[in-house]
Amino acid sequence: MTGDRDVRRYLIETWGCQMNQHDSEKMAGILGGLGYEATRDERDADLILLNTCSIREKAESKVFGRLGELRRLKDARPDLIIGVVGCVAQQEGESIFRRAPYVDLVMGPRNLARLDSLIEEARREGRSIGLARDDDPIVFPTDTIARASGPRAYVTVMEGCNKACTYCIVPFTRGREVYRDPEAILAEVRELPAKGHCEIEFLGQNVNAYHHGEHDLASLLHMADRVPGVRRQRFTTSHPGHLKQRIMDAMSDVPTVCNHLHLPAQSGSDRVLKAMDRGYTRARYLSRIEYLRKTVPGITFSTDLIVGFPGESDDDFQATLSLLHEVEYDQVYAFAYSRRPGTVAALLNDPPGDEVRRERLRTLLAVQETIQRRRNESLLGRSFEVLVDGHGRLDNGLMKGRTRCNRIVHFPGPSRRGEFVDVRIIRANAHSLIGELLVARGEKVGTMELEMKIKGLMIDPITNMPIIILRDPGSSAVLPIWVGIFEANAIALQIEKIVTPRPMTHDLLKSMLINMHATVEKVVITDLKDNTFYALIFLNHDGKVVSIDSRPSDAIALALRTGSPIFVKSDVIEKAKNTDLTKDAGESERIRKWLENLDPDELGKYEM
Repeated sequence: MTGDRDVRRYLIETWGCQMNQHDSEKMAGILGGLGYEATRDERDADLILLNTCSIREKAESKVFGRLGELRRLKDARPDLIIGVVGCVAQQEGESIFRRAPYVDLVMGPRNLARLDSLIEEARREGRSIGLARDDDPIVFPTDTIARASGPRAYVTVMEGCNKACTYCIVPFTRGREVYRDPEAILAEVRELPAKGHCEIEFLGQNVNAYHHGEHDLASLLHMADRVPGVRRQRFTTSHPGHLKQRIMDAMSDVPTVCNHLHLPAQSGSDRVLKAMDRGYTRARYLSRIEYLRKTVPGITFSTDLIVGFPGESDDDFQATLSLLHEVEYDQVYAFAYSRRPGTVAALLNDPPGDEVRRERLRTLLAVQETIQRRRNESLLGRSFEVLVDGHGRLDNGLMKGRTRCNRIVHFPGPSRRGEFVDVRIIRANAHSLIGELLVARGEKVGTMELEMKIKGLMIDPITNMPIIILRDPGSSAVLPIWVGIFEANAIALQIEKIVTPRPMTHDLLKSMLINMHATVEKVVITDLKDNTFYALIFLNHDGKVVSIDSRPSDAIALALRTGSPIFVKSDVIEKAKNTDLTKDAGESERIRKWLENLDPDELGKYEM
C-alpha cells in the first residue's frame, strides 16, 4: 500500500479480443470484492495487471516493452505487485520471471478464480504463478463481474478451442473447449437488463461450436430472446466450419439477433486455407454469406484476414483480394502473418519476405478502404435505429452509438447512454459515419464537425497573402484561412509531393510520431476569435487520445503528411461568414466578392 491510504488500488491494462476485455471485467469484480478500488494512474496503484494477447508477435512485444516502463515504479516501490495475466502468461510461463524478474505474478486466462489467492501468495512469498492444464476444472465467475458501463454486456458461453489452425496459438493459451451450462448462462442474462444492459454479446473463441446436452448456440439465442429487457443479441467469434443451418436460421427468425456477423475467412485461396487447416473451402465460405444475405435483411459482414502466410503466392494473394470484392465486407481486420512458436506453421518453409508481407497488407487495406468508403457513402440519407454508447472517444462533443448492423455512428445531441434513437446519416467516409438526430424541428442538437478538403492554395490578390481554401465535399461550404508564407510553402511542398534536401519541420514531426508509435487521428479548426483561427491536433498513442493546441496552418501541414482528416466545427464556418476578414471594411467586402466570384475550377489550383 502507498502512503497512508487505507484502500488499495489496482490498474488493469488490456490487450486483445473481447474475451480479454471481459476477463478484465471479471478480474475487476474480484478485486472490488477484495476491497480494491480502480485507478487510471499507475503511480497510484498498489497492483498492476497486464492482461495480455499473444496472437501476434507485435502484441507480445508490447507487453515486455510495457513491463520495462513499469520497472522504475517497482524500483521506487518494492511493495507494488506487478502481474502478467492472459495469453502471454500462459504461453511464456516461468520465462517471464527470467525476462522481467521484477514481475510478481503470472496467471493464465483459465485461472481467474484463483486471482485472490495468487495475489496473496505473491505478497507473502514474493512470487506466484497459476497456469492451467486441460484437465483442470474451469470456473466461470459471474456474480463478481465489474462490467464496463454502457448498454452492452459480454456473456461467456465457452472457453478454449478444439480447432487446429496451423498458425494459431489460441488452443495452447486458452486450452480445449469447455462449455457453460445453459441455465447458468440464462441466469446471467436475466440479471443484465436491470443493470442497464439491453444488448448482450455471447463470447467464445469458437462460439458457434457451443453445445451442452441438447442445446447449441441457436438454442441460446432463442432462449435469450424471451428474457424481458433484452433488445439486441450478438455473438463472436464464429468459425465458418461450425456455422450450421440452425444458427443461420436463428439469425433470421429471432427478432433480437442483430443483422451482423463477424466471420473470419483468413484467406480467399483454397490452397492457403488447406495449409492453414481451416476445414472449409472458399466456395463453402461464400455459400454461408449467400444464404445469410438472402435470409437476413440488411446483414453486414466483417472478417479477419492474414496475408503473407508461408507459401502464399501472388495468385493466392489475388484470390484474397477478389474475396474482398465479392463479399464487400463492412470491416476487415487484416494482419501480416506472424510466426508463433509451437504452431505447425512455424515449421513451414518459404514464408514471403517481410517487405512482401508489408506490401501485400498495404495493398489489401487500400482495396478495403475503397470498398468501405463506397458502402458507407451509399448510406447517406438513410435512417437507422442507434443504441447510444455514450460520448465519442474524441473530444468533439458528439455522441456515439451502434446500429443493429454494427455500424458506429457519431451524432450531436442530448441523448443519454443506453437510449435508442433514430439517426439519419449525413456524412460518410471510409472509417466513420456522421448523423443527425431525428428530433422535433427547431430543436438544437449541438455543434457538428465537418470534414473538409483543401481545394485551393493561392495568393489572395487583394492582400497579397497566401490563402488556404477548405471546402466541404458534401455541400457548398467554403472556409478561407490566411496563413504566413512559410507555412504556405510547407503545405504547397506536400501537395506537390516535392522532397526537400533536408526535412521540413512538419516532416520531422511526422518522423517523431512514427518512432513514438503515435498517430494523428484528425485535426480540427475549433474556433474563430478576433479574426484568428484556432485548431487542435488529436494524437493517439497506445489507445490514449490527447489534443494539442495548434495554429491551423501547422495542423493542416501535419495532417497532409500523415494522411489525417481535417475537420472544421460548423459554428466556425458560420462565424467566418459574419466576420470582417480584415480591419478595413471596404477591403473585407472586396475579398468576399472575390471569393464568391471565384470559378469552382480555380479552387483546384495550387498557385503560389
